[in-house]
Amino acid sequence: MSKYSFINIMVYYQYLIDMVKKKRTRNIEEKIDLIYKTFFDLVLEKGYTNTTTNHIAETAQISIGTVYRYFPNGKSDIIINYFERAKNIIFDIQDFSNIKENNNLVEIFENFIRRNLKNHKENLGYNMAFHNAIMSDKELLEKYNVNIVKICTELARELRSSNLYLKTVPENRLIKVFVLIFNLIQANTFHHLFINKMFDDDDYFISFLSNLVEYARGYIQKENPFIIDN
Repeated sequence: MSKYSFINIMVYYQYLIDMVKKKRTRNIEEKIDLIYKTFFDLVLEKGYTNTTTNHIAETAQISIGTVYRYFPNGKSDIIINYFERAKNIIFDIQDFSNIKENNNLVEIFENFIRRNLKNHKENLGYNMAFHNAIMSDKELLEKYNVNIVKICTELARELRSSNLYLKTVPENRLIKVFVLIFNLIQANTFHHLFINKMFDDDDYFISFLSNLVEYARGYIQKENPFIIDN
């Protein structure tokens, strides 16, 4: 066998390995998506408390072991992991890091609110079931709140490390402000989509909520003057 034939065989062998890995990854992602969809459909139908992992496995036509393989803690893991997935879609920390270069905070808030609204609208059933779940389980709600604080902590630390205006701001104080802003945005978005539509046009809603958040920031600044001045 020539050297080049051996190389060609090795290249083809690596190609087959890569194809198997891609197929396995795709199958895993498909199973996880199936579990998400099945779970949230069941929550909408039965409620979070009445939905069990056995229901998920039976409805999705997969083994109970498959559910626990990807979500070892069952329902609570599904909720928390879904929140992590949504967070990665709507959060772009670069938006907030650019505060030092662009003091138009309304525009920065608009970018976040627009992505958040888009994610909610594209996944209406998921998000309604998600809220149903966290309001039905006190322990799960606590985990959700811990995750929000974690996200806001990462954001605060990033800003304090790169922004001259915020370097001297106490970290805990800045985290509390970001938690307040995040909750304000989430509460209004949920109300707009699921309870009583506030505006017919999404752009009006985004503009309104962005300015509301900026007003809240300004109000906080009067009490604690540490947020960037426009």
